[in-house]
Amino acid sequence: MSSESSESGKLLALSLYKPAWQYYIKYERFLTELNHPFRSRVDFVSDEKMVLEEKDILSYKAIVFFHHDPLKQLYPEAYEYAKRIEAICDRNGICFLNRPDALSTSAKSVQLGLLAKSGFNVAEAKTFKTWEELLSDKDRNYPLFVRYEYGHDSLGEAVSGPFFSLDEVAKAEPWRRDKWFKKEHFDGLVAIEWKDTRSADGYFRKYRVFVFGDTVMHGPLQISNHWFVHSNNAFKEECFQKETVGFLLGDCSSNEKEVFLKVNKALGLDFSAVDYSFSKDGKIIVWEANPHPSLGEWAEHEPFKTQFTNSLSAFYNSQIE
Repeated sequence: MSSESSESGKLLALSLYKPAWQYYIKYERFLTELNHPFRSRVDFVSDEKMVLEEKDILSYKAIVFFHHDPLKQLYPEAYEYAKRIEAICDRNGICFLNRPDALSTSAKSVQLGLLAKSGFNVAEAKTFKTWEELLSDKDRNYPLFVRYEYGHDSLGEAVSGPFFSLDEVAKAEPWRRDKWFKKEHFDGLVAIEWKDTRSADGYFRKYRVFVFGDTVMHGPLQISNHWFVHSNNAFKEECFQKETVGFLLGDCSSNEKEVFLKVNKALGLDFSAVDYSFSKDGKIIVWEANPHPSLGEWAEHEPFKTQFTNSLSAFYNSQIE
């Protein structure tokens, strides 16, 4: 790739491949579909062979890097590539967004540990290597559930629990214990504290906000009768739509916005989707900050589509002005 056509004051949006559901791929499409003026100030490049050279990027004011996370643990080649691009940017005064080390702290125990140290209300998380190790650890607090330490299993296909005692773990069906193995986007085991976040109506709610720059935007709200709330078990009935749509179109309170901006800052993130719920006493429980979130079909509709495109463009534009 040559940078001969690139102008001063442009952004390079750099990825290694283009999964259609990811936020940055949809953002590129939204820019075109909306005929957005920022489209002319950003170049989207998929460097699948990781061959980008220093001369290719010197004319850009800022580079934003996109890839699955946690980067260092699951994608070491991509991590080394991103570190190389980061070093080029740093020595040439080019703004670099989505830094590889920040994209590597989303391992469940690491991220929740960092947030706990920063004073956020989070679930306790502790790794283990085998189920035998989990069974031998009598000092763990219950209830807990088990999931992958690395990767984002948004559909809950690899979650076991909740277990309310060590005895319940010991009695878990063999498939629950034997199905865990390294996959392309998943590895490691972590036991996470189970928190009962049922609302007064007996249902579980998981909220999502997108956080970038000084902006916090509402994303989807999912409501379910299952404790691990995700799109496959969320209620679709019309009686819940008013609440879910109302949240998507609503705004955070000033206190909530402050919390979510501090989450990103504590983790060194430039962009994330923060998933959270509320405790029985109304306090925010942060489940995770996902720096590589997908956008569902709901994001294709107005006014979210335009608001998201405008806000993300304004953030990127602030980095190249």
